[in-house]
Amino acid sequence: MSRPICVNCKQEYQCKNNEQVVNDKAFGAFPATFWMGDLWQCPTCKHQIVTGRGKTLGLTPFEVESLGGSIEFEHC
Repeated sequence: MSRPICVNCKQEYQCKNNEQVVNDKAFGAFPATFWMGDLWQCPTCKHQIVTGRGKTLGLTPFEVESLGGSIEFEHC
């Protein structure tokens, strides 16, 4: 898989965490869900992105916290 590139720093992002849990909050008629992706970070400016949006997880918020928490995703 190719690595994302930070446009501002012209550096390749580094994978910080595989299987990062993301909290996809409820939006309109869509319910809140948890899913996993890979968390990448620019080594220079520390900007972070999540790629590889994967399978939806059937976890409770308590179970997510026991895994180390989640990143919250908000729809614009």
